[in-house]
Formats: sequence, C-alpha cells, structure tokens
Amino acid sequence: MAIAMAETDNSEQLANIYKFYEDARLEMKAMDFDDLLIEAHKLLNHNVDVRTKWQNRLDYIHVDEFQDVDPVQYGIIRLITGKHAFLCVVGDPDQTIYTWRGASVDIILRFNKDFENCETVILDQNYRSTKPILEASNKVISYNQDRIKKDLYTQIPGDDKILLHASSEEGDEPLFVAREISKRHKNGIDYKDIAILYRSNYSSRSFERVFRTVGIPYIIYGGIRFYERQEIKDALAYLKLCTYPDENDPEQFSLDLAILRVINQPRRGIGQKSIDALREEAASRHINLFEEMRDPLDISNAIKRKCEGFVSLILDLRSHRKDYSLEDFLDYVLDKTGYLKMLEDENETERIENLKELKSDIAQSLKEDPDMTLETYLQDVSLFTDKTSDLALNSVSLMTVHAAKGLEFDTVFLVNFNDGIFPSARSVQEGGRKSLEEERRLCYVAMTRAKRNLIITWNTGYSYMLDTYKTSSRFLMEIPKEYTYDDKPKPKVEYTSNMMQSSMSPSKQTMKKNQKFRKGDLVDHSVYGQGVVLKIEGNVATVAFSHKFGVKKLNASHPSLKKA
Repeated sequence: MAIAMAETDNSEQLANIYKFYEDARLEMKAMDFDDLLIEAHKLLNHNVDVRTKWQNRLDYIHVDEFQDVDPVQYGIIRLITGKHAFLCVVGDPDQTIYTWRGASVDIILRFNKDFENCETVILDQNYRSTKPILEASNKVISYNQDRIKKDLYTQIPGDDKILLHASSEEGDEPLFVAREISKRHKNGIDYKDIAILYRSNYSSRSFERVFRTVGIPYIIYGGIRFYERQEIKDALAYLKLCTYPDENDPEQFSLDLAILRVINQPRRGIGQKSIDALREEAASRHINLFEEMRDPLDISNAIKRKCEGFVSLILDLRSHRKDYSLEDFLDYVLDKTGYLKMLEDENETERIENLKELKSDIAQSLKEDPDMTLETYLQDVSLFTDKTSDLALNSVSLMTVHAAKGLEFDTVFLVNFNDGIFPSARSVQEGGRKSLEEERRLCYVAMTRAKRNLIITWNTGYSYMLDTYKTSSRFLMEIPKEYTYDDKPKPKVEYTSNMMQSSMSPSKQTMKKNQKFRKGDLVDHSVYGQGVVLKIEGNVATVAFSHKFGVKKLNASHPSLKKA
C-alpha cells in the first residue's frame, strides 16, 4: 500500500524500505514500539476475555504527562479501566506541544465527559519560577481558548523582571547574548545553569559561531551542531569542489572527501563498487578522484557517462562562480546540482531551513569582511567543525523549546523571538487558531523553563528564511509591560523655553513629531500591525512589517503610526 502511494523516487525507495522492514519484522515475530501500542489496543478492543481480565486485575491506574497521550494510548487507558477502578491522570493542557506526534489537547479537555463523576484538582502552585516570570507566562497562555482556566502562583522569592532586547542586525543578537552570559558567569552563575532556547534548530547557527569565537563552552542538547548537519556538510562539500581550478596540484587530493560526500546527493546511479574502482585506479595513477572521473580507464561506458555528467556539472559551477555574490552562488549551486529539488521533493522543510540559514551565515560573514572569498569562508568554517567534545560538564545548553520540556535553568535566553519564527510562519499561514494556540503553548513552556532570569531577544535584520525584514513575535505584545524592562537607556529630556512655546510653526511641529522615530524603532500601525523602522528621510518612514505586508513607506507624522 505504501509503495502504491509513493509519488517520488525517494518516497518509493522509502516505501520499499518500509515493506522490507515490515516483512522482516513479521518473519522474526517481533514488534516495535508502535506495534506494542496498536496491537495491544486491537487485542483489548476485540477480545472481551482479555479486556475483562485486565479490568478486573487493575484497581488503581495512574497516568503521568497525560497531555502528551495520543488517541491510541488514550484508547488503551479507557479499555483497561474497569467500572470499579480508580483512574488518576496528571497533565497540563497548557503544555500540549506534541500534536505533530499525535497528542491532542482535546483529550484532556474532554476527560471529565468520558469519565463520569470525575474530580478535577488544579495544582496551581509553581515551585520553579519567580513571580514576574510566572505572572507573565500566565498572561500569555490566557489568550488560548482551548484550555482549563488556571492561574499559577509562586512563593519563590525574587523580583527580577524579564529583560527584553531588540537587535537591529541579525549578527548583533548573538553578540548581545554572549556578553550577557559572560557578565552573568562572572557574577557567579555557572554555564550549566544557562540555556539558549529557540523555536527551530536552524537558529543555533549564529550563536554557535559567536560562542566558539569568544570561548563560551556550549552543547547542543538533543541535536547536532549546525556545521555538522548533513545538508550543511553536503552544501559545503559542493562549494569546496568549486574552489580548485587545478586538479593536477598534488594538494588537491583533499577534493576526494568532498566528491565522496556528494557524488550521489542527489542520486546519480554511481554505485559503491564503481566508486571503489575509481578510487583504486586514481591511486594507481597518482591522481585525485576528480581527475580520474574526467578520464576513467577501466570502467563501463554507462558509469563513464555518469562520471562525465558529474564532472561537467562541477566545471559549470566553477565557470559561473564569479557571476554571483557568494550568498547567491550558494543558491545557484543548490539549484544546478538538484540538491534543493531533492529536499523539496522529500518535504525536508527543516533541512531546507538550515540551508537558508547557511546563506545567512555567508551574508553575515561578508558584512564582517567584505573582501572575504569562498576559500577564506570555507577555511573559517573549518574552525567551527573540529571534534571538540560535547560532554563538557559546565557548558551552556542550546536547544529547541521542544527539547527543553521538563527541564529548568536558572537563566534562560529565549532567542529569535520573531514573527514567522516564533510563532512559525507555517502555523500562522496554514494552521489556523489551533495551530497558533499550540505555538502559544510552546511559548509558555519556553518561558516557564526559567527559574530566576528570563531574557527574550529578537532582531530586526533581513531574513533569507522569511524573505523579508523581521519583526518581533506577536506573543511579545501579550506579555504585560509591568513584568518586563528593556536594556536601552532612555533619552535624557531637557526642557527648554522653545519646547514650552504654545505657538509652534507647522514645519517645526512636523519636525518634532518625526524626531520620535529612529532607525530600529518598533512601531505599531493601525492597518499593518507591528513593524520596525528601517530608514527616516524627512517626513517619510520606511517600515518593515510582517511578511504579509512587507516594506512600506509611510507619512511619519500620521496618527496611524505610533511607537510600540
């Protein structure tokens, strides 16, 4: 059935693997985790004797993390619960963040309808966070409709407000975070008590680069470092193949590793036996693998043609290298090699996001060094891909919010808090209210990982990911200002006689109004919503709004435009 449903070569290959796996599993009379659940549900549902046996055997049933159960698991719970059994479930619908795994907030919300005479006990005391963090989190989650109303309270001492920080450039955000970490570490907070939380894995890239540069130890909790991810290594390998015009240079044997990495990414039908034969022949001729593929000797004509196709592709990429800026050349490489199409056909959204982030990395590196070449960029990246151990005991933890569930830290940085990132663009554009509410639950989980200090940061630079200038997350507007502060010094106002004059000319009034807007300011527009000021020219403000509206030029003195 899976094979019949396959729409692409890759999905057909996966379907064949799945069929092979299922056939082998049945032959071995083995079960995997899903089978244990599905088959148990079938047995209990269709066999009255088995169901009755277990209902009579179990007097007390306790279920933890109930908000994460899926329909099959919930079905098992209902089937084994007899008329006289005591069933106790513990869960928080405000932390239902795994709907993509099958969990549903509706299960816990309808529990008291499925089980009559159910008693609900609200556990409303929080033993982790201080009042400002908890009250702000309570307010954010209160905007959700699908929830059991509750307001958590805490008796933990501490009144540090939530620090908000907006950076005008993408590269400034990780620098700010690094400075804050260094400052707090000097004040006695261990690195292991600090966490960087982000919505998606690709966000780790800029923070990894800065931390490695300034010497802050870190681990990627439950994930892989940015430059070690498969698609990043593949893209860098293709770029490496575009940097060597002279294959006869003995140092070019380092090309072999790059070729071996991408020769079948995407698939080109050059099998492992053919590759081994090419490598042996290259070694005997004392040439590198690329040179061997240009003129293979002892190999079939079919494989020879495929080798010629690969060589022609690389030579074409090299010939167009100077036609593009470095970041646009990456786009050209991913397109011409078919690598991007391969990921699109496989619906590999996260891997595509990582490649967009690689483009941002190149662009940021060019900002820092306008004279940077492809060779120097690859050399620079190689410094970030050594085998430094991830097992350092005293390290800052970088992780997605999903990975952070159940954890707690003294100090939490919630970073890349931008609309289109958190909440994700897909949840806003495709998911409707329920999807947005899950994003808000995710935000709630992120905020409540912090025990004493919560710092929320975002940047307003251009995003290759979103293809627009970024704005702060809509969830930021839901955090009460009484529980936050920003680190930007307030301008000192000196009252002069001129300011006290009641009769001011229109031109001067306009000038005064325009002075309230500066580059980088967050603004609210009555139609376009929240945006960031990119430029002020006279009475015209250039403002970047959300992806839906884009960049607008507006009358800076119009009452519809106000500071956020």
